[in-house]
Amino acid sequence: MLSEELKLKTKQHHQQLEVKIIGAIKSIQHKNDYVQLLQLFAGFFGALEVSIDQIMDLKFLPDYALRRKATALHSDLILLSASLPIKLESQNLPTIENSLQALGALYVMEGSTLGGQVIAKMILNKLPEEKAFSFFKSYGEKTNEMWNFFKATIDAIDLTKDEMDIVIESANETFHKFSLYVDFVNAD
Repeated sequence: MLSEELKLKTKQHHQQLEVKIIGAIKSIQHKNDYVQLLQLFAGFFGALEVSIDQIMDLKFLPDYALRRKATALHSDLILLSASLPIKLESQNLPTIENSLQALGALYVMEGSTLGGQVIAKMILNKLPEEKAFSFFKSYGEKTNEMWNFFKATIDAIDLTKDEMDIVIESANETFHKFSLYVDFVNAD
């Protein structure tokens, strides 16, 4: 099954990115720190969604419109009276030239909804008055349901081994490019 292969074969890149994101969350002390975290996600995910929008074949993921992340990120930033980040240039994003690569990138983005539930709790412990969590709380109580539906949907796609490899390679590239972006932003 594609979802199982993705989990197994992206584990290393996923963990490398996760360590960096958790580090950024642990360093949050003030609202401005939280704004910077949201801007980090918005800069990467916003640009990535533009690439995916141009390619995504809805026969692979009919509910794609419900899974977009940039709107929630922008809503949170507006609620925090913060500026929207400049979207990344395409050379800093994973290659998205077909629907298989789009699925790999979406695996990373959808997986962030699971971690988002934990992240929201971590941030609320530091900033208990904060209300801007539409991105990290994403689907709310339906998060596991949406994740399971995503996995079932991609598992139902009839793919060859080579096509599965393209999806996995794209997911790994997405984790890697996001990790590089985190390093770049934190270097400033």
